[in-house]
Amino acid sequence: LAPPPRALQKPVPAASCVSHLPKLFRLPLDGDLPPGMGSMAAGEMSFIAGEEEVVIIPKFKLNSLEFICGTIKTLTPAIPAHVPLWLAVWLKKRGRCRIKVPEWMEAERLEKTLDEERRHPDKFAELPFHYIEIAKEVLQHASDDMENSHRIRSVLQDIEDNRRAKLQRGLASLDEHTLTVSLNNVAAMELNCIRNITASALDRMRSNDRVMRRSDDGTPPPPPAAQPPPSGVPAANQKLRDALRNRSKVT
Repeated sequence: LAPPPRALQKPVPAASCVSHLPKLFRLPLDGDLPPGMGSMAAGEMSFIAGEEEVVIIPKFKLNSLEFICGTIKTLTPAIPAHVPLWLAVWLKKRGRCRIKVPEWMEAERLEKTLDEERRHPDKFAELPFHYIEIAKEVLQHASDDMENSHRIRSVLQDIEDNRRAKLQRGLASLDEHTLTVSLNNVAAMELNCIRNITASALDRMRSNDRVMRRSDDGTPPPPPAAQPPPSGVPAANQKLRDALRNRSKVT
């Protein structure tokens, strides 16, 4: 029984920014973020998270497998084994294993995490870097292997709502005096969601700050940036034209 090849989905470019953050846990893993949100599609984030290890209970025997990412040890029926998430899901779909719920995803642990998120409005509770992607995959394909799946899903959505509100407050607090942004314990999907907005906002504010300082000091503004070559004109040809133009000015 050989596992299937995995193919990276075609990336989807981000468009203009929006003023609110999406509810990530409610997005389909094969969908896209809203325009302007993130530089990677949700499917690509799920693909990367597929290398995270989970525990399965195999229902059949399988010899060890060699992959670029490492070696999958021999699977023995009823003996727990650590495998990548993508392989666990692939086997689960075919009825060849049960997926054991990660400890951090147990209902009691999640409720403690939610309580911590609520008690610390300026800090993020510690969760796996790909907790959103892992939880969505496990709940989608292995809800029959866990107890209280509806309770787990509900608490996870509450955790995500609290964390999203913290991100929104953090983005709203950015100004021209912001030099660093603390992102401790922020998850991969959350980072991907705010990457474009944060970088664009900081660049714009710092650019405005430099212009204001030059006007206060009487320093002339910098020369305009070189215009990109017209569509269809190779960059090398444009450089040659610029060189010839400068040469004609000298002569």
